[in-house]
Amino acid sequence: MTGAITFPDADLDVDPNQPYLNCNSNPMQGLKVAIGPLRDVQVGAVLNISWEGFEDKESTKPVKGTLNSVTHFVTEDDREKGFVVKIGDYFQHLKPIRSGWGKASYTINGAGIIDASLRVYLIYPSGDFCDEVTD
Repeated sequence: MTGAITFPDADLDVDPNQPYLNCNSNPMQGLKVAIGPLRDVQVGAVLNISWEGFEDKESTKPVKGTLNSVTHFVTEDDREKGFVVKIGDYFQHLKPIRSGWGKASYTINGAGIIDASLRVYLIYPSGDFCDEVTD
């Protein structure tokens, strides 16, 4: 079985069944995506990992400018433990989503797609973004 995608910094206090990227998740540090372990994947395999923001839960209305991708080569350690990669910059790939959804996905050597969605809510009730409010 190929490794699942999780979001290590996601806030699960809002809904334990739906991870949230919100101001409590410290999104200004970027988006971290955890993948694996990848027990059935060959060392050296190429993972193309992508992130994109959407206006809707069904991922049919992309938020312009939020698409980003990184490439990762599988190591023996990834097979045993998985890995975490930072894929999104707050100002470019997260903040434009405002209140919507994001989807992380990856392919292994260009085949098949594994994905996971994340609720994104980066605005306080006052209308201010996470980076505009200081405690």
